[in-house]
Amino acid sequence: MIYDQPQTISKMVQKAINIAGNVRGILAILVACLSGYYIMTHAIMPQRLRALFLGAVLILALSRLLQVKVFSKGAIIGKIIVVFSLIASLALTAYFAVEAVDLAVMRAYANTLVDYVSAAVLLVAVFILTWLESGPVIPIIGGAFVAYMFVGPYLPGLLWHSGVSLQGFLFTAVLAMDKGVYGMLTEFSATLLVGFLVFAGLAQRAGVMDVLWRVSMSVVARVRSLFFCIPVFASAGFGSMSGSLLANIVGTGAFTIPLMRRVGLRGEKAAALEVASSTGGQIMPPIMGLAAFLMCEYLGITYGRVMEAALFGAILYFGTLAFQAYYLGKSYPVQFRDDDEVLRGIK
Repeated sequence: MIYDQPQTISKMVQKAINIAGNVRGILAILVACLSGYYIMTHAIMPQRLRALFLGAVLILALSRLLQVKVFSKGAIIGKIIVVFSLIASLALTAYFAVEAVDLAVMRAYANTLVDYVSAAVLLVAVFILTWLESGPVIPIIGGAFVAYMFVGPYLPGLLWHSGVSLQGFLFTAVLAMDKGVYGMLTEFSATLLVGFLVFAGLAQRAGVMDVLWRVSMSVVARVRSLFFCIPVFASAGFGSMSGSLLANIVGTGAFTIPLMRRVGLRGEKAAALEVASSTGGQIMPPIMGLAAFLMCEYLGITYGRVMEAALFGAILYFGTLAFQAYYLGKSYPVQFRDDDEVLRGIK
């Protein structure tokens, strides 16, 4: 019986993975519908919208980590941590969505023990997800600043401050429902950002990436020195629909990096050119990076005004990059193989 326990736990975890994978698509659709409903009607309290959106992001991200098998084959402990984080996220989403208005109005600065425990568990789940998604750097920096809030009274000189209580920290970080993890950035992501991401996803599924790829290939079809401009043109077009650096790298880099390596360019240079090109996608209108949307909120201007200001910078950025890629093609001997079907169209 003792020796069967690891296998039993593994089977339970695998069942949880399958269940999580099945609900991801449905939950993503529900999040998009919730965002659209709020934008059109504003019939949902902002506090409740933030709680539902953050909970849905936690559930989607944690379930994706299980579905893509991010852990090694024997990392049962890591899978168990994610499964428990997923279960906690489900429970906390329901709790904060139901209690959102009471927490912000009726129980402000008079929270119960259950409120504080729930807030602490939610922060732990956010830290775990951040660690798994982006590595240890951001959680360690965040944890250092959180620790500084408590150890400040014991530090000398300019580092000293009066400190903060644990209850005050949890209230500001979670329970206020308009700061910390439920602040303006969460509400903004739950409204405008979701709409742009839905549009980008539909555009990709409709085959727009294939069109951009063909256009880029046709531009360099007769001039070999423009060959290395392919990632520049492709990233400019794809970035105008996604506004995401990572999505741009994955979407275009999967084609452009192998293509450049086929003609003899070293992998490091091919990856560097692709990353530099994809970075500009965040400033290419109409869909730009998250910073553009934050500028609208902080400066109180329309998104159209931000696009107007960013357009010249985007043209200058991609124009300069295309100029550099052109001279890379002039100085680098681009060699085409006669039997390469992928490159046949640009010989």
